[in-house]
Amino acid sequence: MRSRFEITLSSLAYGYVLRVPILVCLSLLALPFVAIPTDAIAGPLLRGLFDITDQSAPAGGASFAQVVVAFALVTVIALMAAATIWITTSLIVADGEERFGLRPVEKSPGLQLLLRLFPLLAAIAVVGGAFIQSTGTVFAGLLGAVFGIAVFVLLIRVRETWWRLFSARAKSRLARVLFRPFVWVVSLTPEGFTDPQTGEVRLRHLFALVQLFISMLLYAVLFALKYDADLRPILRAIPTLCIVLLLSMMLCWGLTAITFLFDRFRIPALLVLATYGTLVSVFPQGDHFFASVNGPTAGPIDFYHATADCSDGRYLPISGGAGFAYFAAVRGGTAFYTKTVDPAAAAPVLIVASEHFGPNEDATQPGTCHEAGDPGPVGVLTTASDPALLNLALPLRLK
Repeated sequence: MRSRFEITLSSLAYGYVLRVPILVCLSLLALPFVAIPTDAIAGPLLRGLFDITDQSAPAGGASFAQVVVAFALVTVIALMAAATIWITTSLIVADGEERFGLRPVEKSPGLQLLLRLFPLLAAIAVVGGAFIQSTGTVFAGLLGAVFGIAVFVLLIRVRETWWRLFSARAKSRLARVLFRPFVWVVSLTPEGFTDPQTGEVRLRHLFALVQLFISMLLYAVLFALKYDADLRPILRAIPTLCIVLLLSMMLCWGLTAITFLFDRFRIPALLVLATYGTLVSVFPQGDHFFASVNGPTAGPIDFYHATADCSDGRYLPISGGAGFAYFAAVRGGTAFYTKTVDPAAAAPVLIVASEHFGPNEDATQPGTCHEAGDPGPVGVLTTASDPALLNLALPLRLK
């Protein structure tokens, strides 16, 4: 008989090995709440993600058919993301005991309901956020959502049929070539991946690998279509939110596979990836620059200083942002910006002087120092140079 303490620790252990689908689910569930409200913490960066209609279309909005297509795509892909979370969670629950030595989980109807309910709530939150932010599209949006649900039900039926045929198809020559690298890795650490009775890789893990490939293919197709949206206006009906949802699906499939493989050996795979991402984000070379909708235009730049002779470092007024996107002034092949976006977090600086540069003056060189008043909160200047900035032209193709 296990004590309550042991049961609690075992539950926490499952929470740890399930951290990828849990984090993906919570991220999708929280996304509209941190993006849409007026005072949302990520509103300036993410609010437009939920406006899934083409507001640049004639007559001030997208056509009825485009709105239906947009909501259908968001609905079906949001439900696919929810199904991804449910399936990856179910795989870990089914094989976690064997893979990690965790206590067995009773496959009760209540557990199955929870595994489906929370991902479904995340999908509803995402689609609901699109309804809230995309104004004037209620009827067309509802029609698109109903159509998306119908397509998703059809895809589930196709998946069930494919699953029944998967056992035979997994033994074909093409499937063996496709699965060979995965089977080789599994052979090195088979616990949880293979059936102890037959020694063969469980079909549910091969099937999950196939669905990862499908997610990657869908992401590549939609990304390629969105890439030409400026040249083919009809492609604007594909919302960027769909790309984000497909990316969450790929992360859920891929990172779940990585953690399922390495958690047995107490290797913190997610920590390694997070550390790499943090290190990359520190360097200006990791920033990408995109012009406004009207293209880059030269304007005056003012750099501020805390010394009267402008001999210290340069400062820029804080113009806003959301931690990932910053406003930059582009002059030639150099971008000037500050990564400080929160005035409350900025260190107080007493400004006494400034350098002023006109539209045609080189701001990379020292300028004439002038007395200046307080411009408000300022942040340390960051500069990044890229020859591609010299040739920015619409439609933008800078990556």
